[in-house]
Amino acid sequence: MAKAKSTPPACTKCGLHSRRVDHFGELDELCEACETARLDEINRVYQHSEQHPDECCCQTFLGRHCCMAPIHGDKWQVNGIDNGERFCFFIRAKDRKEAMEVGTEACLDNGEECIGVTRVRNTAA
Repeated sequence: MAKAKSTPPACTKCGLHSRRVDHFGELDELCEACETARLDEINRVYQHSEQHPDECCCQTFLGRHCCMAPIHGDKWQVNGIDNGERFCFFIRAKDRKEAMEVGTEACLDNGEECIGVTRVRNTAA
C-alpha cells in the first residue's frame, strides 16, 4: 500500500513551510530566510569578536573556551590528545582549576581529551 504524501514540516523558527534540503536529502529545520538570518548573525558576532578581542564574548555562540578577554585572567595553554595526536590551544582563566575545567569542557565538546594546562608566561621584556 502506498503511503500518502504528507506536507513538509514547517520551519521551526518562523512556521513557514521549509523547502530547503540538507546534504542527506532530508528537509532542513529552517527555511531559507531563517537560515540566512542565522548565518548573518554568526558572521556578525564573529566579526565583532575579531575586531574587539578584549571584550567578553562568553554569552555568544562562541562560548567560554573561545573568549580571550583579559577579564578572565591569565593566558593558559591547554594540551590535549585526539586519536593519539597531541595538540594545544589557548584560553584565559584565573587559576589552574578554572583552566582545567574550561579546557576539559572544550575538549569534550570535540570528542578529545584534555591532558593538562600550562600558564603562558610573558617573555617580552
